[in-house]
Amino acid sequence: PTPGTTLSATSVTFSWSAAVGADQYWLDVGNSVGSGGLWAGALTGTSQVVSGLPCDGRTLYVQLYTHRNGAWLSPLRYIYTAKTTCAP
Repeated sequence: PTPGTTLSATSVTFSWSAAVGADQYWLDVGNSVGSGGLWAGALTGTSQVVSGLPCDGRTLYVQLYTHRNGAWLSPLRYIYTAKTTCAP
C-alpha cells in the first residue's frame, strides 16, 4: 500500500523494489517505531503478506531493512493507519 494511507483490510501485501546487491530483507510491522510486534521476519523476495493487522485505526509503523555486502543498512520507515472498522 501507499505509505501514509489507511489500510483497507487486515491482511495486506507489502511490496518493494529490489535493491541492487541485496541478498535479503527484514520487514518489521508494529505499533511503534522499530518494533516488529505485529509481524517480523527475514525475506529473500520483495513482497510479504501480513495478516492479522488491527482494525481500530491505530498508527502502524513499518521498517524495511536491506542486507547487502554482509551488513544491514539503515531501514526505510513508513507509517500507515490501520483499517478503522472490523466490518468487512
